[in-house]
Amino acid sequence: MRRDHAFKLANDLVQRFDVIYVEALNLKGLARSRLARDVHDQGWGAFLTILSDKAAEAGRSVIALDARKTSQWCSGCGGWSPSR
Repeated sequence: MRRDHAFKLANDLVQRFDVIYVEALNLKGLARSRLARDVHDQGWGAFLTILSDKAAEAGRSVIALDARKTSQWCSGCGGWSPSR
């Protein structure tokens, strides 16, 4: 069921977007942390592989970004917002 959902979600994303940005996750590091069970259970690595493969087949791009300094607190409303 999880693999089927990953393929359907990847297809949907690839059809809707030309470029897909994802956070560059240190999956090996996370797999050795206290979150190891959750990381393995969710299949993040498998989903990113499926997404990248589907994007390549469709001529789309998947770009992994370093998470540092990609978001910040808004000084006006106090909410979380993407950096500019």
